[in-house]
Order: sequence, then structure tokens, then C-alpha cells
Amino acid sequence: MGLLSATVAHEIGNPLAGLRVKLQLLQRRKDLDQQLQLDISKMLNLVDRLGDFLGHLTSYLVPQQNQEREQTDIGQVLRDLLFILCEDADRNKIKLHLHVGADPLLVCSKSQHLHQIFMNLILNALQACAENGEVHVYADDIGGRVEVRICDDGCGLPEALNDQIFEPLVTTKENGTGLGLAIVKQLVDELNGKVDLKNRSEGGVEVTLSFPEGGNGCAGKF
Repeated sequence: MGLLSATVAHEIGNPLAGLRVKLQLLQRRKDLDQQLQLDISKMLNLVDRLGDFLGHLTSYLVPQQNQEREQTDIGQVLRDLLFILCEDADRNKIKLHLHVGADPLLVCSKSQHLHQIFMNLILNALQACAENGEVHVYADDIGGRVEVRICDDGCGLPEALNDQIFEPLVTTKENGTGLGLAIVKQLVDELNGKVDLKNRSEGGVEVTLSFPEGGNGCAGKF
């Protein structure tokens, strides 16, 4: 998988980067009419989408190795993320709520993995909501495990995808890569965690994650 990923990144990534530079240079020309400028912008958008897909594919095929694991407070990770995402939520008239106590919720994690997991899932929840929708994020210590629930009141998940939503290339988004949730599942598994996604009876989706509590003997590498 490592060789395949490196080959894909080289054979597609390098020409893609060159194409993006050429399009940007072309876009700066003053003699282009408005329609051509619009077409170039659309092409740049497609190039960026392909670049995002390539990045997700590489991350999925080659999980990060030998990263330091450390005692991390999930509550603080969520506070930091919601501080970043609240502006996006406000702009789309969506209410974003965090329900977490003051006590630390410590787990052993790889650097940035929790951030990547929760960023992906909370963004999914925000994108699923219509105007005036709500997203609630809960975190608590449940019987020796740290549990996080992310609930939205969006359109929900098609029943046909219930059993395959974490598989690669499965997506409900028009422009989705189908790798976001697959990467989430991979990262959660690496942290000895569990993740489940289901429709809520009142509408929308609930994602539940749980991780073993991280004790003091947490230092080292995965």
C-alpha cells in the first residue's frame, strides 16, 4: 500500500500542482473576458477537489506511523474546535452547542488524531443541517471510557448505507470523496476506540465514539 500511495501521489500530485500554477498564471491575465475567468475559476475548483481527494486517499492508504502518543484532554480538543467552527456555524445560521464538564477527559492519543476525527464529524453534522438547524456535542466519562456524541437535526442517513457508511468511497454528498468517514474509522481503531453512526428517531444523525481512559503511563509511540 505504501508503494501504491507514493506512486499515486507522484504520478497525479505533481502534474496536478503544475496544472494549478498554470491556471493561476492564466487567471491573472488582464485580457480575459468574464466568462473565461469564470471557467478558469471552475477548473481551479476542480483541481482543488482532486487534490483533496488525493490527500485523503494517501492518508487512508498509508496511516501515520511512529507518532508520539500523549495524554490528551478530549474536552479541551472539543472546546478548541468549536471555537474555530462557531463562525462557520453562525454564518450558516446553525446553532452549535458543546456539553462538557470542567473535569479533564483524558485519553492516550496520537498527535492531531483527535482533532482530525472530531473536525471531520462536526463539519459533517454542520453540513447536514438546514438553516436554523442545531448540532449538539456531548462528552463525558462513562464507566472508564470517554464517550463523545455528535447529534444533528439534518436529513439523516439513507437506510441503504447503514452497513457501509464507514467503507471507502461511500458518500451521501454530491461532491464528497467518500474517504472522510473511512479515515475517521481507521483513526478511531488505531486509538482502540469505537465509533457508531445511526439515525435519530427525532430526525438527523447521532455519531457515538468511545475511547479508553488514558492513565499516567501514556508516553511512547504507536
